[in-house]
Amino acid sequence: KIGDKAFAFTAFTSVNIESEIEYGSYVYYACDALTDATTDSGVKTLPAGVFACCGNLSKVALANTITEIADDAFFCCYNLEAITIPANTVSIGNKSFYCCKALSEITVPSTVETIGSSAFYNCESAEKITLGSSVTSLGDFALYGCKKLTSITVPASVTTLGKGVFGALTINAITLPASINIIPEMTFINSKNLKNVEIKGKITGILDKAFSGTAVESFTVPASVAGNIGTYAFENCKALKSVRFECKLEKLAAGIFSGCTALKDINIPSGVTSIEDSAFNKCSSLTDISIPKGVISIGTYAFNGCTLVKQLDISATDIETIGTYAFAGCASITSMTLPKRITAIPS
Repeated sequence: KIGDKAFAFTAFTSVNIESEIEYGSYVYYACDALTDATTDSGVKTLPAGVFACCGNLSKVALANTITEIADDAFFCCYNLEAITIPANTVSIGNKSFYCCKALSEITVPSTVETIGSSAFYNCESAEKITLGSSVTSLGDFALYGCKKLTSITVPASVTTLGKGVFGALTINAITLPASINIIPEMTFINSKNLKNVEIKGKITGILDKAFSGTAVESFTVPASVAGNIGTYAFENCKALKSVRFECKLEKLAAGIFSGCTALKDINIPSGVTSIEDSAFNKCSSLTDISIPKGVISIGTYAFNGCTLVKQLDISATDIETIGTYAFAGCASITSMTLPKRITAIPS
């Protein structure tokens, strides 16, 4: 047995992981002189953190007997240029290739079923990532920050996406297979070139900041979502011009379209009773606001900075409360009619 961090911070230049030895975690942690490594035939698990922070490790030969790459195995191996993930691998652990900034291509074999959280986080040189046909789950931020990745195919086998999994990419289009029914938090956050998202399946939820900071130009929320739209879901989508709701909604969540400066066309569903804080904050291209009768409350900063809105007649609505700064900065408004239920005009 070799215990945890047994050779951490030492000057080894080459090592071999042997099948007869029981390895602890982070055995070769931060061995800055280490440039190449191999594993014996017979090794089934690449130990947790075994090469973490080995900043000069560039060559690795892994035996085909490996079925698991444990958490942090190559964490922050900045100079790892290429690696072949063994054909028998079933799972790739959390942060296993975190910040491997020199990896130019990543091929996940067809045997892999799970890819852990932040597994390939910030692999910023990876121009091509191929996901195997057996992958069922991609963990939180699994591919986040792979800046050179211009396309990605999500296999039909994938049923679970973690939050932020496709965030900060340069892809311009993506197709989600029918097996996916939830778009999690921050799924595409800050993928600034992403214009087209094709959804094959029956989506039941679009969660917080799912499309925040993307280049989506129009979006139709399907009936299957049934009101499950999170806060800031389309925040700072500066190319978004129109949105259509086919689903029923009780509320427009906080910040849902905040910073959508190109948004001109919006139909607020008739079932909405609440427009929450910052829902249309700084939607500076919005010219007409039609608020359904059933709306009871408008939140703080809800329409702040909607500079092109000229008229607002909410006299026929059931609005009882208006939040502070709800219409602040709406500099073009020339007339406004308030409903009878309003008992106070706030700050």
